[in-house]
Amino acid sequence: MTILDVEVDSPQLEVTIDGVLVLEIDPIGIQGPKGDPGSSGLLKMPFAYGDASPIVVTSITGFVFTAAIVITTPFNGIGAALRLGDAVQSDRLMNAAQNNPAFAAEYETNPGYGYTSATQLLFTITPGAGATQGAGYVLLEV
Repeated sequence: MTILDVEVDSPQLEVTIDGVLVLEIDPIGIQGPKGDPGSSGLLKMPFAYGDASPIVVTSITGFVFTAAIVITTPFNGIGAALRLGDAVQSDRLMNAAQNNPAFAAEYETNPGYGYTSATQLLFTITPGAGATQGAGYVLLEV
């Protein structure tokens, strides 16, 4: 075993043995100022079959990369439907054909839709005739 005592006085350190480069180190530069705190970019909103609808999920200026509806308790109403969008197009991010509230599962779309001004994202619940159960949550990656 060979022990090297190295003093770094240049911006780059290279170690060679018999002409073969075995180690190259570029030192880390000076750390910049700490940035503003951000958010995770993931929004989660729970819902249930009896909630007043449409529900305002959030207000956004920017892109929605992923929209997911997770059904934890299946809806038992006939004709249950779930949509995710905005006031102009209620199913812009996920339409009723892209999820099935009668089955516990995760339904996901990747709309990649950008809002250029503050826009409320709305979740519309149609619980279906005779509904007595149904719950889950909406996940948005923004």
